[in-house]
Amino acid sequence: MYNTQGKTFFELATDRQFWLHLNPQLHITEKGSPATVSRPKFSSDLGHVSKENMQQEGYFKIENAVDKADLAALVKAVENIRDDHWPVTFSFVYDEFWLKFHELSSLLSVILGPDYKMMPTLYTFCVAPGGAGAGFLPHRDRSRRKLLRPDGQSVAMNIWISLTDATPDTGCIYILPVQYDPNFPNNLTTYGVTNYQDIRALPTKAGDILGWNEGVYHWGGRSSKHGTYSRISIAASFQRGDSGPLETPLLAPNRLPTLKQRLSIIAAQLLRYQAQAGLSPVLRQLAVELQALDERLVVNDDGGPYIYDEAGEKVLKRK
Repeated sequence: MYNTQGKTFFELATDRQFWLHLNPQLHITEKGSPATVSRPKFSSDLGHVSKENMQQEGYFKIENAVDKADLAALVKAVENIRDDHWPVTFSFVYDEFWLKFHELSSLLSVILGPDYKMMPTLYTFCVAPGGAGAGFLPHRDRSRRKLLRPDGQSVAMNIWISLTDATPDTGCIYILPVQYDPNFPNNLTTYGVTNYQDIRALPTKAGDILGWNEGVYHWGGRSSKHGTYSRISIAASFQRGDSGPLETPLLAPNRLPTLKQRLSIIAAQLLRYQAQAGLSPVLRQLAVELQALDERLVVNDDGGPYIYDEAGEKVLKRK
């Protein structure tokens, strides 16, 4: 039995044994390691179709994209973290949450090139049922950088993995396909929908994935009284390796970060999205302390570089 008595939040968060006590079905490789995972063999044709869909509509969907064998364990882990009153993005302390994205390596290599990188941007979503929960408000993941190459291919993208079914009643993703967005790709700081019939709902089954260009206008829906379970999903961002870093530190997509690196990246997300997550002052201070464990998140938007301060505001990084 793990004894939490007398320990600070920082001591608990940095203790591998605490997280293993909370979810003994999962693993934490504390010092990091190369990933050794059997990857599904995405065909080159599927990769090129997904790439074409990204170019034409800004997004793609692939059913049964990740191994479903351990999805129940991942869902249980998120629920345990939530029930212990930690932000659910702490799920990324566990190897298995990183390995889900490693499974997609062959697909991402076709879309972004074989030297693609993982950005230090990730999040776990747990939308409460019954109308109590909702995903993020309408937004673009990135709006102050050019996100298309001259050939129309994406520079950066988000991958969203559905760990549970996501329906309109549980808060699925909604998207404005780029062909209906007059502001894509050259006026991304402008938001809005001119014809609501252009909005597309993207329900998913557990194990399905969505991918979209980071400039695509999208949001998570609100659950309804007809939704009987939490909608749980994980997301991470990736970029081409032959483009300048949109954020640092860039991560090798086929390696497991150390526990300190994971905690620093998780903390950066808590600070960055604290308005959406409703971060308490205690957790905000914890995030500040955890982010200092490793290299600080830097966003290289136009006019930058920028960092996120304790209040979640994007401010110029001092030289």
